[in-house]
Amino acid sequence: MKKILLTLAAAFMLAAPAAMAQNYAENLVVSINGESTDPVPASIDVQKKENGTCTFMLKNFMLADSESSIPVGTIVLEGVRMTEADGQTTLETTQTIRIQAGDLADVPTDDWMGPNLGDVPIVMSGKIVGDNLLANIDIDMSELLNQIINVKVGVKEVRNYTEPLVVTINEMSTEPQDVPVQVMTLVDGTCIFRLNNFSLSDGESSIPVGNIVVENVNVENKGQYDAISTSQSILITAGTDENVPADDWMGPGLGEVPLVLNGKMMADNLFVNIDIDMSATLEQIINVKLGTDEGFPEIPEGIEHIDAAQGNATVIYDLNGVRQMQPLSRLAKGVYVVNGRKVVK
Repeated sequence: MKKILLTLAAAFMLAAPAAMAQNYAENLVVSINGESTDPVPASIDVQKKENGTCTFMLKNFMLADSESSIPVGTIVLEGVRMTEADGQTTLETTQTIRIQAGDLADVPTDDWMGPNLGDVPIVMSGKIVGDNLLANIDIDMSELLNQIINVKVGVKEVRNYTEPLVVTINEMSTEPQDVPVQVMTLVDGTCIFRLNNFSLSDGESSIPVGNIVVENVNVENKGQYDAISTSQSILITAGTDENVPADDWMGPGLGEVPLVLNGKMMADNLFVNIDIDMSATLEQIINVKLGTDEGFPEIPEGIEHIDAAQGNATVIYDLNGVRQMQPLSRLAKGVYVVNGRKVVK
């Protein structure tokens, strides 16, 4: 599959003069046709208004690869709806704007692409939680570039894995096939799981299904690895494999598909089990396994036979039952058993 986007450069914004303006420094990732950039620092201004809306601004937005760059411009969204509930503020808007020229000193005014795009439809949703901003921005450039550019704000890390995939239907399993998988972790403690161009194959024939993208996946740190889990319904979108006609992807015609996802991930290893409920369409549940759980440490539910501390002494063990001779303040981040109780540092 042809890669059309490699990196993103987003310059820091100038401080807005309004008293209610709040600046958020977050990592930003751009995705086009399922391919994502690495996270890069960006700065977003959110200026609250008295009428319950805000102005959302991303300045000097650029698309670039290692050899050239395309200056897009400054994205300003006025009248963004703000709703406060449960300790967080949600942001939401759908509008058509004209992207303004940026103001970088080393980019000539006429080089900014945004002003020449005309009216550009944009859908933005996000939330403010404490000092963090998360946002999802879809920039519809279908008429010009035949694609929608997705921008995500509030990304902690993007992990790309290549793992063997096995599909089981009616107790019949396919041969393992290495596939690329992406997990994007966010600052709110969730992640986005992406499996592109998923197909059902028996070795002789193949049925293209599409892109499986699961958002709002829970992430729980287990000390030596992260556990991920969710149960929800998703819409499977058409894949991006150029060798498959757009109308051949089965996923978009399935409607909402219930699935249950559980897994584990470390820096270099990923193991995921997905049950895709296609009872309504194919009268069966499809099981998808990615990777293996070999190499993941077992986290014991409890550690037995640990002697209680004498007097006021503090006794610390790691989750492998090895006593730690240093105080907790000097140990690395993780989960420990302190005087018989689990403590997360």
